[in-house]
Amino acid sequence: MINSPFAPFLEPQADRLPPALRQHFLPVREMQRFRGLMKHVWRRKDWLGSASIPVLWIGTFAGLLFPEIGDDISFELENQIYQKPDGQVVMTWSRRFHFPKCVREFYAVMHFDQGRNAIVDFLGKGEQLEVELHPCIEDGGITITSGKQWLRLGILRIPLPSWIAGQAKIHESLNDKGQFAIRVTIHNPILQDFFGYEGTFESVSEPV
Repeated sequence: MINSPFAPFLEPQADRLPPALRQHFLPVREMQRFRGLMKHVWRRKDWLGSASIPVLWIGTFAGLLFPEIGDDISFELENQIYQKPDGQVVMTWSRRFHFPKCVREFYAVMHFDQGRNAIVDFLGKGEQLEVELHPCIEDGGITITSGKQWLRLGILRIPLPSWIAGQAKIHESLNDKGQFAIRVTIHNPILQDFFGYEGTFESVSEPV
């Protein structure tokens, strides 16, 4: 059976997680599809929020971030896990937000790096951003925080200082209805908490 990149962090304490969360992050199937509603997609409202808009617009070209906000935004997620010829296990995350005038997408490819003791996440259509992720079991769910980051431009791999990088914190759990509940916040030392979203989603069997 193929092991998830999350396995080294979650399997030792997997009995603390609801079965649905175990299935999501430690899947026994190679493909999983989900559909839901983001109750609130937000951007900071003060002048710091306005200052973040150019950054968010730039992110749209790479499939990393977007400036749109709104409530009750239709959301789709597709996970795929597979083993590369060299034996490395890779998990992909494709997220789509259906705003009234456009569809925005986040795409990520991740694997476990034993040397760094972290999940390495390559974000964007061209995998332009490399981010170390650190998951843990917390408050009955899974919390993922980002760490060191690099900008990848061709053969260049440029470390991003903390004052430039956007630090992500993601918490996923199950609500009383058995739905996946997610809360994402992007933070920067200058812009503070400047972007995020929260909502719910459920597993679906048909293609999204």
